[in-house]
Amino acid sequence: RRRILIAFENAAATGSHDDTGRLWDARTGAPIGKVMRHRRGVSAIAFSPDGKVLATASGDGTVRLWGARTGAPHGRDMTHMGGVIAVAFSPDARSILGAGGKMARLWDVGTGKPIGKVMRHDDDIDAIAFSPDGRAVLTGSADRTARLWDAGTGEPLGHVLRHGGGVKTVAFSPNGGLVYTGSEDHAARVWPVPWLTQEIPPGRLLRTVQVRSFRVISADGEIAVLPVDERRAQAKELGTSE
Repeated sequence: RRRILIAFENAAATGSHDDTGRLWDARTGAPIGKVMRHRRGVSAIAFSPDGKVLATASGDGTVRLWGARTGAPHGRDMTHMGGVIAVAFSPDARSILGAGGKMARLWDVGTGKPIGKVMRHDDDIDAIAFSPDGRAVLTGSADRTARLWDAGTGEPLGHVLRHGGGVKTVAFSPNGGLVYTGSEDHAARVWPVPWLTQEIPPGRLLRTVQVRSFRVISADGEIAVLPVDERRAQAKELGTSE
């Protein structure tokens, strides 16, 4: 029977086809807390970013939350349209991404309710990831594509990323500017993320630097302190804080 294992600090968690998830002391191997039960095998597990909550995904079509030190139920079940084979927390732990079959979807951790639209591929989804800023999610599928989606709406972002075989693994770079994909076509690829590679107009870039640095460069190249009123006006124009 297949078993999966992940660890966070001194705790480890396993999920198994015996319909359970379990917590363990990573230093001693001793069990911790209660057995976490589903109606079918546990196919994926994930710790929240702070390590306090554990999510389990199952072939019974649910994602369930548990206390990561007790195994006690935590919050509401999240229901998918079929078995769930992948699960991930958003960086702020406010939402969860789950995938199974040809669909992926987002849920609100606090309410258990779906967020935005269902994200669809033409074949089974095998890999998922959140961007570091939580604005986007990435899915990889047996349909030979990886796709980017808006994490607030479920709408597609940018172009479809194509391979010659099923996409089995996906990831973002630490700054979110690149996407990595690995495929059954024996290739790994790097892709620029569209919204971070768009050219910034020089005028906006200059104003942003001035607002952030408190400095302004005159026409003759002299650097001076940016007046407070001007700085506030530029910050308002840019739609950012001072």
